[in-house]
Amino acid sequence: MVAPKPTDAEGIGVYSEKRVHAIIKHFLCDDESCHEVKILPGKKGQKGIVADVFTDGMAYEVQTGSFYPLVRKIEAYLRKTEIPVTVIYPIAAEKWINWMDPETGAILKRTRSTKKGRVSDVMKEIYWFRDFLPESRLTVCVFLLDVEEFRFRDGWDKSRTRGATKYDRIPTVLKQIVRLRDPEDYARFLPPELPSEFKASDYARLSGIRGVATYGSLQVLCKLGLIEPSEIRGRAQWYKKRTGTLL
Repeated sequence: MVAPKPTDAEGIGVYSEKRVHAIIKHFLCDDESCHEVKILPGKKGQKGIVADVFTDGMAYEVQTGSFYPLVRKIEAYLRKTEIPVTVIYPIAAEKWINWMDPETGAILKRTRSTKKGRVSDVMKEIYWFRDFLPESRLTVCVFLLDVEEFRFRDGWDKSRTRGATKYDRIPTVLKQIVRLRDPEDYARFLPPELPSEFKASDYARLSGIRGVATYGSLQVLCKLGLIEPSEIRGRAQWYKKRTGTLL
């Protein structure tokens, strides 16, 4: 496989996300008249709310990055329309990296990435939607994909891989779709081994959701009524699982 050398360095990173975005849009609906459909008019000088895909009365938004930029858009769907909206979040479960010659675009080497994406990776993003939960018209769909990524071997270290330019990402296999809408769907993020009372470090260890995402996930689970703050012991906030009817 040979790829042309890019001439616009500013557009390289954007281009890689557009390819994934476009492929998923066509997977959702092949009819391009259903792509980029205006839902709400904008104020003067603004484009308003435009759905990535709108078909059968449903709106779909494909988000390959942070959910934060979508917050106002999702709020508009939920507060100003009756339209159900699904946010598609692609995660690379398996990724192969194709290293390219920066001059010719020829593939030099293909290696498997050691990093494997998991469904739980979405929790750090759902945190931004916490004020909308639970909301029956809002669904988050995780697409677990196999991905071929192309990078130019133009990095700054001896191997020319560190800081290398990402050229493109192409999804090759859709392995699994996980839908998250009701509290019961989010219960999958409560590890079976989690005790009835626990602290954030226990949750991080058992769920594998670590760092800042740990606390964001706990806030989401509290909002959904799956857990609730218990008490502060020493410096640690403890939580407990809720029993009974979910919200």
